[in-house]
Amino acid sequence: MTEDQPMSGAQFRRHVGLDPERWAQQFLQAYAMADAVRTDADRLAFVAGWFRDAMREAAGKAEAAWVALAARRDRDAAPSEP
Repeated sequence: MTEDQPMSGAQFRRHVGLDPERWAQQFLQAYAMADAVRTDADRLAFVAGWFRDAMREAAGKAEAAWVALAARRDRDAAPSEP
């Protein structure tokens, strides 16, 4: 990733987290830098792709957190060795 290339939604999610103002700012910057966004269909595809990428990143992190939580629960529920 370079300064002349916009972040993808997933890259942004990793770097910024959940701050809505920063999300909006970065999205608008990425949109302004995007090539080949000329028609309504292009704009829709760009917006959908950017947010799909970010949500996949968030879902992957959530799944990993649930797996870790389940492993801790299973470990804590296991009978203790005498």
